[in-house]
Amino acid sequence: MGCSKLQIRMKEGVCELLFMKFWWICLLLHIRNFRSEILVIFVVYCCL
Repeated sequence: MGCSKLQIRMKEGVCELLFMKFWWICLLLHIRNFRSEILVIFVVYCCL
């Protein structure tokens, strides 16, 4: 509530970095140990 555009942009940048790292980890693990809970938590964090 009442976040400035700068804060929103910073959060989006952090989420982009986390998203790229998350998918790199999934690729390295061949999505063998993928847990949907991690993705749900990630999406919820980035969308709030």
